Amino acid sequence: GLKKVEVATTNKLSLPILGNIKLIASKDQLQLIGTDLENYMTITINDVGVEIEGETVIKNIKDIIKSFKFMKESYTEIKVDNNDNITITNGSRNIKLLTDNVEEYPKGFEVGEIDNQYSYNTKTLHNRIKKVNFARMKGDIRPILEGIYFNESDIVALDGFRVALSNDPLLRINDSFIIASGTVNILLKTLNNKVKNEIRISNNKKYVMFEYDNVKIISRLLEGQYFNYKDIFPKEYKSVSLETKKIKEDIEFLSIHTDRVIEMIFNDNRIEFKANNVNGIFNVEYNIKHGIEEHMGFDKKYMLDVLKTVDSEKIEMGITRRINPIYIKEND
Repeated sequence: GLKKVEVATTNKLSLPILGNIKLIASKDQLQLIGTDLENYMTITINDVGVEIEGETVIKNIKDIIKSFKFMKESYTEIKVDNNDNITITNGSRNIKLLTDNVEEYPKGFEVGEIDNQYSYNTKTLHNRIKKVNFARMKGDIRPILEGIYFNESDIVALDGFRVALSNDPLLRINDSFIIASGTVNILLKTLNNKVKNEIRISNNKKYVMFEYDNVKIISRLLEGQYFNYKDIFPKEYKSVSLETKKIKEDIEFLSIHTDRVIEMIFNDNRIEFKANNVNGIFNVEYNIKHGIEEHMGFDKKYMLDVLKTVDSEKIEMGITRRINPIYIKEND
């Protein structure tokens, strides 16, 4: 629980309390709460023996998590005394710390009325977000492009140089929304990507809520109009089918010999990938029927970013004209 909820904390010098975790003990459950002011995350642990109900704030979370690796007993006891000391005991090992002022810990969001609610699964949502995540803008330049866009059956990310789209008709969003960068990171680190556990997604104009396993995340949505990404994808193109593993290994080989650009030449049922430097020319060739005559260059990193996310054995590569983007699609 601590490892999960720590993902939602932040080390802001102006608000050091955001690096801490709030504990609420009530009846037979314990809630762990973390927030960065954009996301409010709650982990609920049931079947807890609560002798005295109350709230406290734990500091030094990273050290506490490391300490638990050495706590081998089945049960851990947590006590808070009148002097705001918190004691964590596991067998013969003890941690005693000062707590923070629980009254200063940020309150949860007032979400208001929910407009939409969807049922999906954790594994598919995690994998879809992970597949498009490489195409998000990084670096606090344009916040709207640092997020990921949920629209109809699409999950989309773009940064001005590439756009990534994942489509699944089993999740169809009625009112599109954009989740922020911090929300993306929390979901990628906490969603169960091994099993298709149920996840409930709820949203209105300002907030989105994800509920799965024992986790509840409420996040502020990014405001603004997203780009019309559908117009970027070509309607007509010539395509060729390539083996994912082979082309990935060949581009990694050529990447050793160039700082950035790899040439791609289509000619006479032959495809050539080529890199140049002051020491020589390095290339790989494929003999394949494609009916394309074209010569272009692409950024090696951008191409590898795509190929690292591909699960299918083959990809479809679409070509329109030299100055237009390359279109890459998984078999499914």
